[in-house]
Amino acid sequence: MDEQITKAFLRLFDGNQDRHLVLRGKPEKNDKGKLETKARLVDGPLTDEVAWAHEASVGVSPVRADSTCHYGVLDIDWYDMPEDDVDRVADRLRTRCAAFRSKSRGLHVYVFASEPVSARVMHDYLVTLRKRLPKNTARKTEIFPKATQTVISDGDKPTSVNLPWHGQQRELAFLIDDESKKRALDEHGHMAMLSHITEKCRVNASVMTQIADETPTLDTSDIGYRVPDNPAGRNDLLLRVAASMQSRGWPDSELEAEIRRMNGDCLPMAR
Repeated sequence: MDEQITKAFLRLFDGNQDRHLVLRGKPEKNDKGKLETKARLVDGPLTDEVAWAHEASVGVSPVRADSTCHYGVLDIDWYDMPEDDVDRVADRLRTRCAAFRSKSRGLHVYVFASEPVSARVMHDYLVTLRKRLPKNTARKTEIFPKATQTVISDGDKPTSVNLPWHGQQRELAFLIDDESKKRALDEHGHMAMLSHITEKCRVNASVMTQIADETPTLDTSDIGYRVPDNPAGRNDLLLRVAASMQSRGWPDSELEAEIRRMNGDCLPMAR
């Protein structure tokens, strides 16, 4: 076990310190095709020894005792998810993140904040991202932290989510940094990948907070209007919304992703 790698891993996945999940044994498929293995909840924080024990898979809740998160997870529960659909997820998200295969060959998309944000902000930001996914994928996607577990009090036990790499195959599927989507970092080793994610794949906390706070006003079902069917009216509305978002400091990639979602990915915007 490399102590430097382990400490970098625990810093990146800095979650709940009250308990963690350990999964051991050979996984078996249930009637629905999902791989299951024996899980055991352990009181106390994830230790260095357990974090890098290759015979076990580990899980931690993103929600810390002060109800903040360094990261959140989109858990796409799609067994043996085809590579083409994995690529569609990367193309639709348009935000910095790192995605790894789950034990059932679904997808865990980890989103990291530049500094701790409230669990509610993290949850609402992930809701925004889930809306960008293709509908068949969004229906299979669970969010961590859960909506009912964003405020921690005595006795609360927020749900853990598995972390990448350990136990069964949980290799990198893709990552999106400040430059582009990448899929071939495994060859650089774990330390290089952890450093790359830490330095280049975090979402600015203030941007995350702003987008999370504004998400309801951008949803047509919440603000009570319909996007016009005619191209001229549709483009006029979307351009006005885009100008408003831009004036409030939305990053270009996030802005484009939201406009595409509102537009249904059906029609090109007029320039």
